[in-house]
Amino acid sequence: MKVYQSKQIIAQEQARAAERSVESSCWDGLRLDVPFEWSLLCDDLQLWFVCRIPGRATFDPSHVRGAFVEGLWEYDVAEFFLMDGEGRYQEFNVGPTGAWWRCGFTAYRTRATQSPVPTEVLVETHIDPNAWEVLFSIALRELLIPLERIVGAHVSAIVRHPTLRYISSCPVLGAEPDFHRRECFQKIEWVRLD
Repeated sequence: MKVYQSKQIIAQEQARAAERSVESSCWDGLRLDVPFEWSLLCDDLQLWFVCRIPGRATFDPSHVRGAFVEGLWEYDVAEFFLMDGEGRYQEFNVGPTGAWWRCGFTAYRTRATQSPVPTEVLVETHIDPNAWEVLFSIALRELLIPLERIVGAHVSAIVRHPTLRYISSCPVLGAEPDFHRRECFQKIEWVRLD
């Protein structure tokens, strides 16, 4: 999995314009009418997640932009996961309204002790009739796993309209959708932008 790295500070416009990976089918192999596009990037200060999610966005209107809300996966959600070499990982969720959430795990679905809600986060979303977009960044010092220890990543989404779809950058074919599976995490290939 490519994660783009820059020595220069990445501006929002650069993050939006970065090369994206494209997923054209969902977990069960069915083709998506609109592909799921995403990119992970980092500079010396922050980590960026940019994506475009297919389908008409379904969401809870009480989930306002910037709110820290658990349970976003009950509606449409974009997710990314970062794992260290010992199997610890952190999950990030962003909903169509810009509400977001993160959690650390010490092992498969085993939550770590609660950590403070990060304050250095930027969340922007845009909803179109056929897709919605996310621009998310978090300060590197707010990550639960330091960047230098991150070796694997996974990107996913849940789409509910027109039908429920689970989308993964690395689905486990033949298995029930579960984005926490270790097999979903791909080794990171750090790609220089400069």
